Amino acid sequence: MSFYEQNNIGFCFLTIALAFSLGAAYFDLKTRKIPNRYNLSFFLFGLIIKLALIGISSQYLINGLIGSFIGFLIFLPFFILRLAGGGDVKLLATLGMLLGWQHFLWVFVITSTIDGLILIPGRLMKTVWVVLNLPGSMKEKLKNLSELNKGSKRNNKNPYALPVALGCLVYLLVYLFFNDYLRFS
Repeated sequence: MSFYEQNNIGFCFLTIALAFSLGAAYFDLKTRKIPNRYNLSFFLFGLIIKLALIGISSQYLINGLIGSFIGFLIFLPFFILRLAGGGDVKLLATLGMLLGWQHFLWVFVITSTIDGLILIPGRLMKTVWVVLNLPGSMKEKLKNLSELNKGSKRNNKNPYALPVALGCLVYLLVYLFFNDYLRFS
């Protein structure tokens, strides 16, 4: 298979992954939950397409299964520690299936960077906002802040699907404009 054909197939999977992650971001921001049916439908879609591509190369299916396994394993500890939801674990497993392990790892690195850039300033601004708006002395404010942070665990989780969607978008743009130089495929 030529490099040009691989690029077209890779571009198709990246576009599907971007559409999937944008939908997941919508659900995650709106309801703080990514529906199981949504994750499962895209996982099965990726699996069926990869099975159909076996006639061209079995490498697509193998890379998708490895990517799915890596995506699942990366976020499983965060789920066990209750730092991420089950939908986030399934999101990364599905993304691994759609992208294959090589593309998935790049998207994950970009996503983690974006998440760090969003998470740290967001938490800092939230803390400053709460401290400034709480009544009482600074000591009472800090005590109240710690009590506020002990609230619902679900509300303390950040929606991870938005950084994933942004990571997919950034990687797709890099893939489109710099693939001839970087040879991602």
